[in-house]
Amino acid sequence: MTSSDVYLDPAWRLDRFDQTGTEAIFIRADRDRLSEAPFLDQRWRQPHDELAALSVQNMVSHAPKSAPPAFIWHSAFCCSTLLAGVLDHEGAALGVREPDMLMTLANLKRQGQGVSGVLPAVLNWLSRGYDAGERAVIKPTNLANNLMSDAMAASPSSKAILLTSSLRAFLVSIVKKGEAGRAFARFMYTVFAMDGRALSISEIDRLRLTDLQIAALVWHMQIAEMNALSQGEGSGRVAWLDGDAFIARPEPVLARVAEFLELDLTAAQIAQAASGPKMSRNAKAPEQGFAAASRAEQNEQIARSLGPDLDRIIEWSYGLHADTPSDAPVAPALLG
Repeated sequence: MTSSDVYLDPAWRLDRFDQTGTEAIFIRADRDRLSEAPFLDQRWRQPHDELAALSVQNMVSHAPKSAPPAFIWHSAFCCSTLLAGVLDHEGAALGVREPDMLMTLANLKRQGQGVSGVLPAVLNWLSRGYDAGERAVIKPTNLANNLMSDAMAASPSSKAILLTSSLRAFLVSIVKKGEAGRAFARFMYTVFAMDGRALSISEIDRLRLTDLQIAALVWHMQIAEMNALSQGEGSGRVAWLDGDAFIARPEPVLARVAEFLELDLTAAQIAQAASGPKMSRNAKAPEQGFAAASRAEQNEQIARSLGPDLDRIIEWSYGLHADTPSDAPVAPALLG
């Protein structure tokens, strides 16, 4: 294997930096493996992977001239992994879900390091299709949302979906995930606070907040980040989408999404995706089934179990975030 092989063969996928931060590590993977991976982080790596390394300088200077990617930025627990997966269609769109490189750059930015010198090259490598006609649909983790404006500036022809859920649905999802969900809500709060999105409250007042109060603040922090994008670098290039609208009406939503993102998907391909096996599997755990009706029923049961506390937390959070419209996500909305 030579550097030229990495430059010329799209099966070489940019994966991560090495521990020194001086080399970029590539994994050789066929298209099926990449498109089926819900997380392109440590979870997709295998013990016997064929690896290649380029200096970061060579990675930047030899970045491929890829078509501008489409993005799905999201607020977590709103079916973003599923949406990116069903849009994947060989020859037209390549789903690139939660690449570790973007999480790394997001953390470097939080540490005060500049990322503008490498971000355009990273996006070009991540966007490289296996086929000349493929456009990448990049779905970062929501923990990399601090890169939204940077990524849209680095790729000025790109468009993005801002995929969210209602605050109520977000809180229900946290509860549904049990103690792990509540712990993740607090973790997200600490991460987004580093992005300057936290309220000015004392540490002791913050410690008095319940898990669901913290989760509500996390939702508002993410909406604020998306609003900043839609009014700044993403002005005119983003559309909001509610995750429940996607689940309720997958075919018309997919058609609108594909049209907005300028993906070359036919009506037949969209219909097949909307009724295909991916819509009946858990996108993050394909061995598990997924049914919209049972999901909605389970969510409603959880909401009922929370009783009036759920409404009180929602009302309390909007009292602290008067600038967030009560019908957020904010227009323009694609559907829902």
